[in-house]
Amino acid sequence: TVIQNVETLAVVPWVVQTGQRSNTKVVCLSGAVARPGAVEVELGTRLADVLAIGGGGPAPGQRIKMALIGGPMGRVLPASELEAPLSFEALPGLGHAGIVVLGEDVSARALAEHLFDFARSESCGSCAPCRIGTRQLGACRDEVSLARLLDTLEIGSLCGFGQGVPRAIRDLMRYFPEEL
Repeated sequence: TVIQNVETLAVVPWVVQTGQRSNTKVVCLSGAVARPGAVEVELGTRLADVLAIGGGGPAPGQRIKMALIGGPMGRVLPASELEAPLSFEALPGLGHAGIVVLGEDVSARALAEHLFDFARSESCGSCAPCRIGTRQLGACRDEVSLARLLDTLEIGSLCGFGQGVPRAIRDLMRYFPEEL
């Protein structure tokens, strides 16, 4: 289409004036942060700084357990990994850069179930790996079966949706295996 997302359109004047691409990103912070909202940060800023400066740190009475970065097809990082820079290179799947901060009251299993539900409801159903695979995510009862299904989704899906679904789930498997 001729019209892209609002952020892309907002950057056009900068690109026309300078001939350079913007080195900033608008990040929407939500969840267990003191000040949810949108902030503009330079790419490369540590995620911990984005949350501390842009979001005011954890919400009162909360401790950060993990963050879902870039939406359901983005990344999940535990609090110990928030030193990572906010960049497309460091965080494949950064996408729109929305960050949902989750406190210790949210289990990795609950987030996984949410991601499974999202994938199932949002799949267009055009290709079999995604149509069938997203419906089987919640039924996998062991790590080997789930890993094989994620490989099938990533390799066999025809579009970025099915190819992106495994990213956050793999992060949960990597960082929170005992909760899954």
